[in-house]
Amino acid sequence: IRAPAAWPLAGPLDAIRIAVLDDGVDLSHPALAAAVVGSFDALDGTEGPVSPNAWDYHGTSCAGLALGLGAGFRGVAGGARLLAVRIARSPGPGQPWATSNSVLRRGIDWAVDQGADVISNSWGGPPSSVVAEGIARASGAGRDGRGAVVAVAAGNSGGPVAFPANLSGVIAVAAVNLADEPKTWASSDGESWWASNMGPEVDLAAPGIGLTTTDLQAAPGRTPTDWRQDFNGTSAACPIVAGAAALI
Repeated sequence: IRAPAAWPLAGPLDAIRIAVLDDGVDLSHPALAAAVVGSFDALDGTEGPVSPNAWDYHGTSCAGLALGLGAGFRGVAGGARLLAVRIARSPGPGQPWATSNSVLRRGIDWAVDQGADVISNSWGGPPSSVVAEGIARASGAGRDGRGAVVAVAAGNSGGPVAFPANLSGVIAVAAVNLADEPKTWASSDGESWWASNMGPEVDLAAPGIGLTTTDLQAAPGRTPTDWRQDFNGTSAACPIVAGAAALI
């Protein structure tokens, strides 16, 4: 995506806030700790440090791609500030997220109220007017009335663009592989178990295969280390686009 060419053009990013709405973020990770300016657990409505479950590593990986900055690693908008919002958690390893539309709305509203310039959403679900109204508020009233940039993953089922990426006023993000091919069931990357959702609502695509990013520091995480090299899906593409928006 030629991010290194953009970095000297963007100038300092320490006034730019990216909100990552996910299953929590490892706020003490060495590539993320310095970026944190706020955290919120929308599940119970409390502010302050939120420790994700030991198996909920998704949000930490998203945050790294958007704005991580550490030895030998730089996310797309490394140097920007992080608002970490937990909008879901899984009750056990490999189990589906537990959340609700009211929780999602609470997380979106908090991010807007904290001055998020960009909101990264690597999640989707059934249509909800509560969530749609929250996103409309973010894209309209965020950034002191200029509108926050809302990036949303299109989904990974190979079908139509999922909610809320199919809403107007958001940037719907699909995935391509490292050969810059649309990610399909049969694309040349060999990952035949998923395909990017596609459709007229898609605004941008970004890499979604084999990406290196941050992992939970403690076991189990995704890997035995603090890093992973296998992040994929439109979940990975979305924070790349969020980082690019932060640079702009």
